[in-house]
Amino acid sequence: MVFRKGKPVKMSKRTGDMISLDEVIEEIGVDATRFFLLDTSADTHIEFDLDLAKKSSQENPVYYIQYAHARISSVLRKIEGDVSQPPSSIDFNQYERELALLLVQVYDRIWDASLKMAPHILTQYCLDLAKRFH
Repeated sequence: MVFRKGKPVKMSKRTGDMISLDEVIEEIGVDATRFFLLDTSADTHIEFDLDLAKKSSQENPVYYIQYAHARISSVLRKIEGDVSQPPSSIDFNQYERELALLLVQVYDRIWDASLKMAPHILTQYCLDLAKRFH
């Protein structure tokens, strides 16, 4: 089901009132379209909110994940080349520990998604990771 302004968009094959995938891509972009199509399990109905997909806020999962990526890239650029002596022990706070535990699950999530042929596992992992990072 496709939504616009919180209401379902009426479509009919008989009358030819349809929204094509090309129109969706043109309206919200390739990244958002790909994410929203992969974010739902194949055995459930897709609820595609076009207005949400266009938002540049934390409500939009695509924007939220891309923003986390930009922040992580910035941190990595800042520490690049700074290979000072690492501390002998690291005292993680609760949030850093939770983030580290989530990061080490990446291969398990990839494996699980590939065995089940369920890419939505990876989109949900990316969203969980972005939430934990922020």
